[in-house]
Amino acid sequence: AASGDEEDEDEDALGHSGEVRWHLVLCSAFGLVLLATTLAAALVIRTSGSRHAAELAAPQRALQDALCNASVVPLQALQSQPFVLPAPWDAACRGQGPNAVAPPPSAGHWPGQQNWCWNWVKHKGCKEVIASMNWHDAQERTAGLNFAPHFAVAPLEPMQNPALCEGYALGATVVAAEAEVAAASAWLASQVAVYIVSLPSETERRTFMTSRMAELGIAFEFLPGVDLREKGAYAQAKLDGVIPMEFDFQRADANGGGVAGMVGCAAAHLRAMKWIEEGGQQQPLALVLEDDVRLEDDFAVKLRRLLTDEAPCDWSVISLKSACPYGICVTPHLTRVLPDVNEPADRCRHGVNYGFYGMLYPVSSLNDLRTTLARRVWDPSVPHCLDIDVALASISDVVAYYAVPFWQKPGFLQMGGHGSTRTQNDHAQVDTTEPQVVSSVAASPSSPMLSSGVGGPFGAGGDSDYEALSGSAAQVGSAGTSASPAALAQVALGEAIAPEAFSPLAAATGIGSLRQGPGSGGIVQ
Repeated sequence: AASGDEEDEDEDALGHSGEVRWHLVLCSAFGLVLLATTLAAALVIRTSGSRHAAELAAPQRALQDALCNASVVPLQALQSQPFVLPAPWDAACRGQGPNAVAPPPSAGHWPGQQNWCWNWVKHKGCKEVIASMNWHDAQERTAGLNFAPHFAVAPLEPMQNPALCEGYALGATVVAAEAEVAAASAWLASQVAVYIVSLPSETERRTFMTSRMAELGIAFEFLPGVDLREKGAYAQAKLDGVIPMEFDFQRADANGGGVAGMVGCAAAHLRAMKWIEEGGQQQPLALVLEDDVRLEDDFAVKLRRLLTDEAPCDWSVISLKSACPYGICVTPHLTRVLPDVNEPADRCRHGVNYGFYGMLYPVSSLNDLRTTLARRVWDPSVPHCLDIDVALASISDVVAYYAVPFWQKPGFLQMGGHGSTRTQNDHAQVDTTEPQVVSSVAASPSSPMLSSGVGGPFGAGGDSDYEALSGSAAQVGSAGTSASPAALAQVALGEAIAPEAFSPLAAATGIGSLRQGPGSGGIVQ
């Protein structure tokens, strides 16, 4: 009996243990199911949230990324080639042989260095018709005047791959859906800062531009132009660092025969570039307009399409309307500009890609572009390079310059009908008085101080700030060494200053006298 009871107890114990294990298994299974369900729900929530966040972020990413099209491969090993014409046109277009073409207006200045037929095509087929013809039709018009061969006989092809972009209708107005119009407007506002270069005195132009930009809902900022007709404007432009101190206006004017408008226009655009570089704008792109253009109603849509669909990612500058373009058609609306090697380098390859009507720049590379362009513009031995549009085209072998052909109508913009201030001002009287400057001088009106630049009082460092002087009062700033009013008067006159004129601090540094630097104009070292 005892042993039977023990067996029953063992069986009861075994049964109880089995039930416990069975409950544990059920609980574990339920826990696993619950855990899996929870994880699945969390995953669904997280996936849904991520998808929603991605959907919200996608438009913003699209706005940020759509500045070029990486699938449009930039052209490599670019090289501009001169025209090669068959006989007898090769001789006739150089003024030789029995059927020699009449010399163009510029032939006397550049004997033996030009293709006269090409020069005439630019005059008769582009400039005289306000750039409204593509190059095929321009040559045919010129041939009809007996200044060039017909295209079928001896084609001049300033635009390679012309079939891609020579169609006039490529500039037609775009009819876009409301959603695309809204997206393009948002893209423009977030990606492009818009500036208008304008003389403050041009009130009619400013009123016109303000009204048109308001109609389009485009925010913008006026940047002041440079009017060399105003007394002191030339000197101020040099003091501002826009025109180099060493630039010789008289020499350039003698070589170019009236350059005041060109110098003012170049200075205005280069100053605008500098202003934008240093302005800290949030948008990655800057659009600089002249004050005589009228943006089309579909401007934002066209610009967004141009960048997202057609612009290679190597671009440094895009002209939105370029007259007499030279280069290669790369997409239906975009050409890669090349220097016109049919024209002499000493003439700045003159006569193609006219106009700075609407220029688009990536801000990140604007300093490099401005520096390179300024070197070309301010060479007084090549006066035609003072035309900033011509200068930019002449260096397009080293600058990734793209342009929309002018003949695509209406395109991105049209002329406003006010005429060219640059042309009007070319022969204007200019006050070319050179600025009075002081090197290495900085300032505090209440406590004038003299300095040698960075690095403390007359310390290391060679960069100098130039400030204008008015009479004997210098606008100078603090850097550690004070000078008497008499010393300041001597600085204004460009005279040497004795050590006694300085404070004991100056004497303690062991400096001698300041000496007048080489050249004229009262420059002091």
